[in-house]
Amino acid sequence: MLITDEHEGYSYSIFGKLGKLAVSIQDYNGKDIIEKEDEEHFPTVIGAMCWIEVYIEGYIESNLCHRNKFLSHDQALEDFKAEILPLVYAKYDRDDAIAVREAFNNWTDSLCKDGQIDDTQYSQWDNPF
Repeated sequence: MLITDEHEGYSYSIFGKLGKLAVSIQDYNGKDIIEKEDEEHFPTVIGAMCWIEVYIEGYIESNLCHRNKFLSHDQALEDFKAEILPLVYAKYDRDDAIAVREAFNNWTDSLCKDGQIDDTQYSQWDNPF
């Protein structure tokens, strides 16, 4: 490993691979976004760092454009009921209101950390359960 650093909250590594430079980029959860070996784009470490910064900026922009905006409260609640609530009910008693409220709080926290809702939404939304 030659360099490990971060840019805009994404971590990256530059390393030698079969005599060439390669890069690896992970999101803030450690999930791999890309691993690339490319002699043309990064013949030097500085070239690799520049490529990484441009790639990350484009990745962020494309994800924001894809989302186009933050989730609304209604959409978030609909998603929670469709995706998360069945899992909570499967694990806990359907009458366990505390488990449902805790799951909603944890889920909205993850939405905020993932950039799907903003800090204002996160702090102002009431727990409907």
